[in-house]
Amino acid sequence: MGKIKIEKNFLKDISLLTLGALIAAFGDFFFKLPNNFSNGGMTGVSVILGYLIKSIPAATFVLILNSSLIIVGFLVIGKEFGWKTIYCSLAFSLFVQIFQWIIPMSQPFTNDTMLELFFAVIIVSIGIAIAFKGGGSTGGTDIIAMIIRKYSKMDLSISMMIADFIIAGASFFLIDRKTGMYSILGVLLKSLVIQAVTNLVNRRKGMLIVTNKKEEISNYIMTEFHRGVTLWKSEGAYTHEEKVVLFTVVNNYQAAVIRAHAKKIDEHVFIAIINSSEIYGKGFLEKEYGD
Repeated sequence: MGKIKIEKNFLKDISLLTLGALIAAFGDFFFKLPNNFSNGGMTGVSVILGYLIKSIPAATFVLILNSSLIIVGFLVIGKEFGWKTIYCSLAFSLFVQIFQWIIPMSQPFTNDTMLELFFAVIIVSIGIAIAFKGGGSTGGTDIIAMIIRKYSKMDLSISMMIADFIIAGASFFLIDRKTGMYSILGVLLKSLVIQAVTNLVNRRKGMLIVTNKKEEISNYIMTEFHRGVTLWKSEGAYTHEEKVVLFTVVNNYQAAVIRAHAKKIDEHVFIAIINSSEIYGKGFLEKEYGD
């Protein structure tokens, strides 16, 4: 059973990492690269290099830079440099290169730069959030930030933001002011959208259930949904009646089913449901960047 569970988790993570890399590559190639948006990451550096060196497509620079950065990251960080980040970074870079081979893009889809920026930011952010869900990242400034964190006390998210702003700001001088301003705006939008999508993907319901039917309700949760339940003894401040508080964390669908079933078991049950997108522990988020 343990081996089957490990294989199932592995396949789930690989699927999320591959899907996230594919979506991010799609957004970058079809919307970011043609418009020269350099809003962070090695893709942003590749945009600038592709603009300065016309003979080499930006998509090729993505593959070269990410591959080089993976090697540097592995040498500097060592075993802590997780295989998921390596896999996701390579998959993302290869997808961008494959798009370049199959459907070369020399011009944007439309003449509406702001519309293209929104599509670039939203699609790429969705891909990155899915990759985060699988425990990896698409590389780029994520790897740079991990290297910086190894030698300083700087927070990972802050170092990523600084690196992205430096790359976006460079396009202001190396490409043109309009592109630079769009790129800086893209960095701001990307951070907001990634956070929103990550919260949506990871959203769970914490349920506090006050009841006299602890056995029936807890057994139902554990048997039907295979979720753990924590029990606390409690006393009503007004009635001084002894009850039990059950605590469990489930998804949206499970919360709705448990709430309805608990009402059937105990008509006087009291339930408080708490939204959360950061639940750490077995069965949920293990750590921010995992192996």
